[in-house]
Amino acid sequence: MGKVLHASKSGYFTTCIIEGEPPPFSFGYNRAYISTTLREAMGLFWRVKTWEAKITGAQVVSGFGDSLTITPAEDFYRTLNQNPSLNFNKEEDLVCYAGEAFSFEGDFPIKRAYQNPPEEFDAVATMFFRFTFYEIRKAGDVYYPYLSIYLDGGGTFSNSVGDGPKAGGYTITAAGAGLSIANDLFFQFYPPEGFEYAGGLSIQIRAKEYWSYGGTYNTATGEPL
Repeated sequence: MGKVLHASKSGYFTTCIIEGEPPPFSFGYNRAYISTTLREAMGLFWRVKTWEAKITGAQVVSGFGDSLTITPAEDFYRTLNQNPSLNFNKEEDLVCYAGEAFSFEGDFPIKRAYQNPPEEFDAVATMFFRFTFYEIRKAGDVYYPYLSIYLDGGGTFSNSVGDGPKAGGYTITAAGAGLSIANDLFFQFYPPEGFEYAGGLSIQIRAKEYWSYGGTYNTATGEPL
């Protein structure tokens, strides 16, 4: 894909590329730079029109003689909604977008069960998930999209690598755009005094629909026509 000129700036992405290594990680912040190739970074920003996600695994919070287990209430992918403020209906909307971030989000049903007494609690609770793109940096041949993988409901998580307890992992895939990313998830905050976390929830994010670019790509697979 050739270089796309931004309507108000210029560069490959919705904001100009910032040259140089990403700043050091700051624990407790739910955003992080991830390292990608140019093709992977462009897949994130330009090739995928619609994303979908699925949550798996189990998170256990224990303390004071009891424990709470949080698990997903379903085992299938849900379509993530584009942030309503974006209103991207055609490829040109991406080029003309002058904002600092754009996101996709959704609510996922979860089950919460206590060990003592052994009962299911609030089975219709939901966990909010948001997947956000921010700026991008470049050092040498490595590109660093600034992403937030935010999951909230029975615990807040970060995709940042830090000293906090590991909570699971996430994958972002878009085969038709050559995109395959896998990273760990970490708790954004340490558990309160007297409580411990075990296990973890993982998130699989994948492309559901690709942009056509005037019939250049198959919208279902992302492959050239």
